[in-house]
Amino acid sequence: MTDDATRTQWAAVAEQYGAGWKQANAPDLGWLVAALQPAGTDHALDVGTGGGHAALALAPAVAAVVGIDPTPEMLAVATRLAAERGIPNVTFTLAGAGALPFPDATFDCAISRFSIHHWPRPDAAFREIGRVVRPGGRLALVDLLAPEDGPLDTFINTIELLRDPSHARTLRASEWLALLEAAGFAGGVERRWELEHDVESWLATTAPAPWRAEAVRAMLRDASPAAREGFGIAPDASSLSVECGLIVATRA
Repeated sequence: MTDDATRTQWAAVAEQYGAGWKQANAPDLGWLVAALQPAGTDHALDVGTGGGHAALALAPAVAAVVGIDPTPEMLAVATRLAAERGIPNVTFTLAGAGALPFPDATFDCAISRFSIHHWPRPDAAFREIGRVVRPGGRLALVDLLAPEDGPLDTFINTIELLRDPSHARTLRASEWLALLEAAGFAGGVERRWELEHDVESWLATTAPAPWRAEAVRAMLRDASPAAREGFGIAPDASSLSVECGLIVATRA
């Protein structure tokens, strides 16, 4: 999917990623902030901020947060939420993860939440994050985790791509750690948990074309026993569960 097409898709659903988003106030926000171990003097970066939820959760614990996202409509939602909540030390900038408009070692720490599976080149994006985070700086990430099992990995990534054409890839934990190491970070998976989706609500979040939505339903209805067990697919295919992870790393 082109950058323009991705922006068009997310512009159409930006309001859904305001306070009404299922994950807007989920427990992982607290886990993310705590894992970062922020200091009151820190300047922080939120990469792929979307509706700004992670940036706004982190802001009270640091000196300042900059949230970046390639979709102006998402940044408008984030800016509005910051104003409504009276959070003055967060700003939002139009940019993509692969080309961060900041000098080297600008930030003490960085976060990203449910964004990385949209990045077409996570290797390049992690290198950019490594460039703008100072040596010894911290990085905390929350995102989906693909199974290490090949067929199950293919199954969930195919469904995600059908549901959301801007989806690039849900990474395996082993892929996460290899990419981070190559970008100059050392860390690991600190926490894993299951996120249950009602299929129709989940589809509504990205508003896919009808044929895409029906293809997702068909894949879930026809899933193999291994996929049904691995993703907790309900007998009537009305729900499923996906694994999420909190990854914490330090810049060398």
